[in-house]
Amino acid sequence: MSFHSLFAAASEAGLDAAAKAVPAPMFVTACNPLTGAPIGPSHRVDEGACGFAWVKIKGNTPFGRFAKKMGYARPAYGGGLTFDAFCPTGAVYRLGAVTGAAFTILEG
Repeated sequence: MSFHSLFAAASEAGLDAAAKAVPAPMFVTACNPLTGAPIGPSHRVDEGACGFAWVKIKGNTPFGRFAKKMGYARPAYGGGLTFDAFCPTGAVYRLGAVTGAAFTILEG
């Protein structure tokens, strides 16, 4: 399998996992910072908590060099390379599903 095909398969698996993921909704309420008492109505956020997710890979491998050359990956804090989740969302549950599925493809 070529590196282009491998990256495409990881992207596809990630997007499929995101579509199947069902985040738990959360409720957000404004509170008094001193007492913690609610001071306004609650709002439902169907996509759940927001966050970030990425896949970290070794940069000194043929695939790492390919990913960097193609602009898929960038230098990661602490070494190696990283690329963000393939899903345009901030829902941390979906992002976790995306990166987990992508990692499974890339690892295999």
